[in-house]
Amino acid sequence: MDGAVGPRETVSIIEVWGHGIVIYGNRWGRGGYNLYNGLELNPPEPVLQHLIDKEPYRTITLEQLPAYAGDRVFLTVYGEGGGAERAKEMKASRIWADLPAVKRGCVYEVDIQRFGAGDPISLSRQLDIQVRLLRTGGRGRST
Repeated sequence: MDGAVGPRETVSIIEVWGHGIVIYGNRWGRGGYNLYNGLELNPPEPVLQHLIDKEPYRTITLEQLPAYAGDRVFLTVYGEGGGAERAKEMKASRIWADLPAVKRGCVYEVDIQRFGAGDPISLSRQLDIQVRLLRTGGRGRST
C-alpha cells in the first residue's frame, strides 16, 4: 500500500438502505474480504467484535455510526426503497459531518453494482478499485 494507510488506521464498509445503515464485515460482498483478509486492514473495534468472521452485516442507527465508522470509509448506497433519500439525510447530519473520515476526505463512494457481489472475479475487480482509491486518497473516478 506504499504507506497510504497508516498501521493504526481503521477501514469500514458502510451501506445506506431505506431501512437503515448497514455495516459489513468480511463475509458478505462489498469488498470486505479484500480489505480485511487480503490487505489485512484494521476494522474499527465494533466491526472486529461483531462482524469479522462472525455476522456478515449489521444494521445500525445514525447515532451508532461514529463507533462503526473507520478512519477510511467505503460507502455504497442501495438506492431502491428509500436508500438514496436516507443517504442524503445522513450526509446532511452533524453526526456524518463530524466523522474523522469525512473531515479528512477519506470517504470513498463506490458503485453498489460493482461492489455487491462476492465472487472471485468481482473481488478481483473490486480490489483494483479499492487499492487505487486508497493509494490516491480517492482522487479521480471512484468506480
